Formats: sequence, structure tokens, C-alpha cells
Amino acid sequence: MTINLENIKQQGYHLTKELIEVSKIKKEQILVIGCSTSEVAGKGIGSYSSPELAEVLFQGIYDACKEAKIYLAAQCCEHLNRAIVFERDALNTYEEVNVIPQKKAGGSLATIAFQKFTNLI
Repeated sequence: MTINLENIKQQGYHLTKELIEVSKIKKEQILVIGCSTSEVAGKGIGSYSSPELAEVLFQGIYDACKEAKIYLAAQCCEHLNRAIVFERDALNTYEEVNVIPQKKAGGSLATIAFQKFTNLI
């Protein structure tokens, strides 16, 4: 099975825009996304972690969030107690912790979010 990465990016973008619209999330609120790139690829959870897939999916989701002026948070997997990764600007009264997610410890989407966000906490 070949995965069309550009299609994944566009689906991530359009589905996020739809979620933003129907959820009525307000400007500067945080949208938390939990994602299994394994499942996006049609595999079982944790069996096909893919930074490449996560990168294009992240970009589509992130672009939609930036357009709506909301913050994106990526939820890590159970290996990191479902911690969330988000940019410092989204920090309000949350307790800051120090962790760097990895492909098999936190998940591919959280790992890519950590690498791509410009102002991490």
C-alpha cells in the first residue's frame, strides 16, 4: 500500500478546519490532537510509527490552526503519560515539564510537533 503524503496533508488540513468550525473553538484556545500515524497508515497502533507521515499531517493541521488563530497541542502516547506538546505562547497556568518525545516514546506526531514548533515550552 502506497501512502499519498500530499493527500494526507490536505485531509489533515480540511478535517481540522471542519473540526474548528463545528467545535466553535475560540481564537487563542488550544486544540489538542492525539494521533496514531500507524492507524493513519491503516496499521495497528504502535506498529508503523512514521515521522514522514507525521510531518505532512502535522503541517496540514498546523496550517489550519494558524489560520484560525488557535493553538495546536500534540498529545503524546501512554509512554509519556499522554503529555501534550505545545508552543510557549499557549502557556497560561499549566505546569511546565521537560520531555522530548520520540518516535516510539511519545509518538511520531508529538515528535514532529516538538521539532517544528518555533517557541516550545
